[in-house]
Amino acid sequence: MRHIGGRWEISHAVYEEIVTHFDPQQVVGVSSSSGGALMLAVVLKAQKLKLPMIKALGMFTPAGEISGVGDSAVSNNRRDVQSADMALAIVRQNYVGDMNHRDPGISPLNDTFDTDFPPTIITTGTRDIMLSNGVRLVWKLKELNVPVELLVSEGMWHGFNWEPDLPEAMRTRKIVVDFLNSQIRTTRREESMR
Repeated sequence: MRHIGGRWEISHAVYEEIVTHFDPQQVVGVSSSSGGALMLAVVLKAQKLKLPMIKALGMFTPAGEISGVGDSAVSNNRRDVQSADMALAIVRQNYVGDMNHRDPGISPLNDTFDTDFPPTIITTGTRDIMLSNGVRLVWKLKELNVPVELLVSEGMWHGFNWEPDLPEAMRTRKIVVDFLNSQIRTTRREESMR
């Protein structure tokens, strides 16, 4: 793993330290874009190693499949603020190198998910080149009965959620924070009832 390997190994080591030293039910993960692929790969590896799962994930316009497959990579190419061709070239240059683009380690939508996957909220926009990634991830999680929500914002592009003053971005961030907080509160309520 020439490119993503170092990032993945560091991220996995951080995940392992966090779930070892903190209550995983009080920890959430947040990622965006290609960080979504990294987050998914780390959580899936943690599942395989039988490490505790963190409480929930907030995934902003995640890239779960970086091979370029998916309707939105074609239909939203040139409708998004960045072209799919440019985005994929950057991801391949910085993350993939000479690895197989469909390898589950870098395209985790091609991996096997388990039923203990954390509850997840996914955001995207109707112009997002990664919209199909979010939709495919929702279906994978729903098939396993994992709690999942998908927020699709009208007319929004890949990564719109980080625009500081854009009303749609502000609303999206608030809903994600509320979802993650509600997951933590659910754990606290369950613990107080014991």
